[in-house]
Amino acid sequence: MPQPADIGSKRLIGLDPERWARWITGQSDIDVERVLGANEFQWVARAPM
Repeated sequence: MPQPADIGSKRLIGLDPERWARWITGQSDIDVERVLGANEFQWVARAPM
C-alpha cells in the first residue's frame, strides 16, 4: 500500500528537482526531464549509504 506523500517534500523537490534527484540517488550526473504531478507521485526513500 502506498504511503501518503509529504506535501513539504513536494515543494522542496519543485524548487530544485535536479539537486533533489542527485541527493536521493547519490549520482551527480542525473538530469531531470520531467517532474511528476501530484497524482503520479510515488513514495521515495533514500537508501542508506
